[in-house]
Amino acid sequence: MSKQPPSQNNKSLYPNEILDTEDDNSWQVSYLDIITIILGFLIILLSLSEFTSVTSLTSVSQLFKSSVQETEFLTTPIEEIQSELEASLSGDLKSGEIEIIRDLNDLLIRFSSDDLYRSGSATLQQGALPLFDRVISAIKSNRFNDFNVEVEGHTDNTPISSSAYPSNWELSTTRATNVVKYFRGMGIEEGRLKASGYADSKPLVPNEDASGNSIPRNKALNRRVDIRLYYASVPKHDSTSSISPVLADNNNCRYSVQIGGFQSFNNSFSLANDASRKTNYSFEITFNNNLFSVRSEPRNSLEDALKIHKELASYTGDDAIGLIHQCYEDTGLRPDPIRYQIQVAAFQNKSNAERYISEITSNLTVLASISSTDNGSHKVMLGPYQSPFTASEKLAEFKKSGLPEGIFIKPVIESILPYSFNFRIQLAKFENRNDAEDLSQSIASLMGLQTEISEGENEAVYLLTGEFQDWKNAKQVFNDLRNSSYDLSPVLYLLEQVKPPI
Repeated sequence: MSKQPPSQNNKSLYPNEILDTEDDNSWQVSYLDIITIILGFLIILLSLSEFTSVTSLTSVSQLFKSSVQETEFLTTPIEEIQSELEASLSGDLKSGEIEIIRDLNDLLIRFSSDDLYRSGSATLQQGALPLFDRVISAIKSNRFNDFNVEVEGHTDNTPISSSAYPSNWELSTTRATNVVKYFRGMGIEEGRLKASGYADSKPLVPNEDASGNSIPRNKALNRRVDIRLYYASVPKHDSTSSISPVLADNNNCRYSVQIGGFQSFNNSFSLANDASRKTNYSFEITFNNNLFSVRSEPRNSLEDALKIHKELASYTGDDAIGLIHQCYEDTGLRPDPIRYQIQVAAFQNKSNAERYISEITSNLTVLASISSTDNGSHKVMLGPYQSPFTASEKLAEFKKSGLPEGIFIKPVIESILPYSFNFRIQLAKFENRNDAEDLSQSIASLMGLQTEISEGENEAVYLLTGEFQDWKNAKQVFNDLRNSSYDLSPVLYLLEQVKPPI
């Protein structure tokens, strides 16, 4: 005889009961009280500060972030150099003959190619040479000794086909090369010069309108020559394929990838399920930094975790997702992920809840229990389950078996162990310390970011930032490093710190 699901007619089973599937959020009251007290404390503290004094603001910041190496991006040397270059070429800027543009840590000096060449020609016009001479004089200053010079040639999308220039690629490259030759002849060291041709692959504005008609003014803007000043190439380094001993000082380490965090448990649960369906990995949820955070299941191998990190960065479209490492001498300190239960009913009478469990377990192979609350409600819970994906599959299975549609998943409150991360970025690994020191000094000079050097096995040398407590600050620094001209492959590590339960 086949098993039948428990009856959905609750009145026939328990005539004096009302099936209640609403979640009980009374546990949040104490949490909100704590938040209110903390907020009040902050308001009082800030009200006592002298806001006309920069020092007093700094002291408040230090009080709450004493262990953070904060990074200020107010004025950096590259901005000072830009100001000096603009002062040297102020006349040409005012006349509109050139533009000076900040591109991350590079400076662009932009010319209209119509002022430099005749149409279809790569020969510099004599009238353009005095302008180039003024630019060369400016960048021969000692302030630019550490900068290389790349000349970039650009065209519009008008086709060209001649024996000298079969396409715009040859034309743009030859134009850039001729500028480089002139710069070399005027005393710029050959090792600092580079010529690049981009044809019409990088237009500033559309060459044509929506109907396909040419826009002459836009085409003129796209025909240009850019002189890019960028900091000299950094010493050779590899991508971060191993981890500094500062980050992992023992063998009891696990690695996972955090792809998101929300204040809402439901949002995190949805992300974990979606990621599990669309990738080949399982995900879990933890409660850290006051967020429900979604992470891949931990791996013992950093190499495996870096592979997952790369794939999930592609899935999320965000390279700044965090690579978590948990390293503890006592592995028992590692926090377990949140577990899940499925609430199928709630009763005011405990005996009715017990009878309902008896009926469920006689028809389904499932672990069921009663969770009683202070307000006298007795909830019938199924589980627990270890992952969001498993809990979701069980929920769908139970609904098909005939359990009420209103059943839902909720976290096991006892499994929510609050803890926090600090954040640290590993920039690169080098074969010798001198190369790491050169890059460290360069980043400090151009980006205003202080870094640290650590040494590992086999004479490996690592370059790291200090620790951040604020995620937004860490992510901003990460993006600045990734988008810089240093050709880095940084990895953002989340350093786990367990706090006792509250």
